[in-house]
Amino acid sequence: MKARAKDAGNTGRVRQGVVVVAAACVFIFSATVKAGASPAEGKLTRDGIDLFYNIVGTSGDYVLVLSGGPGEDIRSMQGIADELGKKYRCIMWEQRGTGRSKLPRYDPSTINLNAYIEDIEALRKHLQAEKFIVVGNSWGMILGLAYAGTYPSAVRAAVTLGSGPITAEYLGVFVPRSS
Repeated sequence: MKARAKDAGNTGRVRQGVVVVAAACVFIFSATVKAGASPAEGKLTRDGIDLFYNIVGTSGDYVLVLSGGPGEDIRSMQGIADELGKKYRCIMWEQRGTGRSKLPRYDPSTINLNAYIEDIEALRKHLQAEKFIVVGNSWGMILGLAYAGTYPSAVRAAVTLGSGPITAEYLGVFVPRSS
């Protein structure tokens, strides 16, 4: 009888030890998964349009990454976000009309420079970010500079990559035409 009680006591301690080790493994595994986790996904809705983003990196200032186009897939900027994400929180912004940020119609009422600028400002407020560092490629550079000019107190810095053609004719497609 004493042997059974002793075995039962040992079995209980062994089970406790197994539970503790298993819990530690789960904790370590979940911390590892978080460290190498896929980007945080998010969405905001403005004027009835769902606008999507991913955040690469978990600390530091917000860096808004703007792709070219308009209409270029944000994944073209993934390498830049992955590198910057080591120090910053990089927002891979799917601009209206691109990626998952679909529009009900594509015309000057939904695609215009002011709408793009106000989308960015809504994103900044949504994330409760005091300021963005804006990184833009081609069209994204034009959009980033337009945003910085409209909301200078909301931009810490602007970085331009692969500057596109900045002409009145090029920008004319984003400005309502007067009759």
